[in-house]
Amino acid sequence: MVKYLQFNDKTIKFNIWDTAGQERYHNLAIMYYRDANAVIMTYDITKRESFESLKRWHWELQEFGPKDIVVIIAGNKKDLVENEAVSLEEAKYFANLIGAIYLKTSARMNYEVEQLFREIAAKCCPEFNSPQSAPKRNTIALDNKGNQTQKKCF
Repeated sequence: MVKYLQFNDKTIKFNIWDTAGQERYHNLAIMYYRDANAVIMTYDITKRESFESLKRWHWELQEFGPKDIVVIIAGNKKDLVENEAVSLEEAKYFANLIGAIYLKTSARMNYEVEQLFREIAAKCCPEFNSPQSAPKRNTIALDNKGNQTQKKCF
């Protein structure tokens, strides 16, 4: 899937691959890590085992992904917070431990989803976050239509 985001006066194109954590896609995920600028590791806040699986995904990302990849942990289903199986403190602790950004989201209610992509854009493209002209990173290039010509976000 592709998502476009207006960020200040620029348009950023995100190329997104969603494996949904399913085992049948597990071996394919390694291919996506190589050229990724960012990864969103999502877990269901109502299922502890979903949170626990993040450790394995993070280990794999360290093994096969770029060293400077931006990691976001999204605790999804904020609309079901009354059934939360993982405390906010524990989730934030894990995110801090691995150097990730943590956000609690709700895909169903569209809560903090836009903010999640803005966080990625700010980290991957810091020159877009500043009104001043910043040096361009050589890992991301956009053509005059806002299409990404190098590296992809995952």
